Amino acid sequence: MKKLLIAAIIALTTACTSHHSWMDKAYVGYVDNQAVVLFDAGTRNGTKYYRPQFQSDCHYNKAFFDEQSSTGCVINEARIVDLHIYN
Repeated sequence: MKKLLIAAIIALTTACTSHHSWMDKAYVGYVDNQAVVLFDAGTRNGTKYYRPQFQSDCHYNKAFFDEQSSTGCVINEARIVDLHIYN
């Protein structure tokens, strides 16, 4: 019972109130009317690209530029609508 109480207290104090510093670099935008959390992936040939937070946001679409399968994909900034900082 004591372990359960301690686990509950830890869960309540660390749940949705934690601040994750890596999200300070995150952006939010819409690709094909779907909200996507993005991170800066650099500029190539004068075009800005962003990497989605989740690989599942990289479904097949003309908006995506496939890279190596181990690194996922990047999205051309021109295909992102209403891009803004996450926080």
